[in-house]
Amino acid sequence: MPHRIAALICTVLLALLATACSGLRTIESQVQATVPAGGASSSAAATTTAAAAPLGPGARYRYERLPSQAEDPARAETIEAMADAALKAVGMVRDDQQPRYSVQIQTSVEAFYVDDWGRRYPGMPPYSPGFFGELGVFVGPGRIGPGTRIGMGWTSWPPSVRHAYGVSLLMRDLESQRIVYETRASHEGPWGDSDRVLPALLKAALQDFPAPHTGPVKIQIPR
Repeated sequence: MPHRIAALICTVLLALLATACSGLRTIESQVQATVPAGGASSSAAATTTAAAAPLGPGARYRYERLPSQAEDPARAETIEAMADAALKAVGMVRDDQQPRYSVQIQTSVEAFYVDDWGRRYPGMPPYSPGFFGELGVFVGPGRIGPGTRIGMGWTSWPPSVRHAYGVSLLMRDLESQRIVYETRASHEGPWGDSDRVLPALLKAALQDFPAPHTGPVKIQIPR
């Protein structure tokens, strides 16, 4: 029996070691995609020009920037380059001269502190001793019933930092100006390298495209 337990422990440790050494990490995103009623199908049949193609592989697009994005063209181009890779992977073709669809992208990145239980601080966390109080029902030797408890604690240092990411893509038929596809993806985790996490979210947001996907999507990226 001891030999069997030792062998099992070794197997588990080797599996963990292989995972750690694989050089990959998993980014799990929550995706919510929507195709408006009659949107993509109506748009696909609206015209027979060379630039026209049903939403999906072969469809041509250009980007539509918000005024705030136009103020920082370098950042907008960086995000668009990330989106180009994700859209190319599902068969879309960028064509700034004869597009059939416009694509509007929005991204968000937020870093925040959490306490030892993973709860978000509203701002900078307190790093000094402080009192805490609890109100509830306590059970102990010779006593059961409501009561209060007061104590003193110290916040961990350094604080833990987590990152919240979000991406959204809005596709519009340029002839009818109708929205034909909308998708969002979000992720929260310890990784702060947005240049790698955001492309993973954009890829996740287009899961099952042009069909709408709702639910979690896991994408592996380098560490």
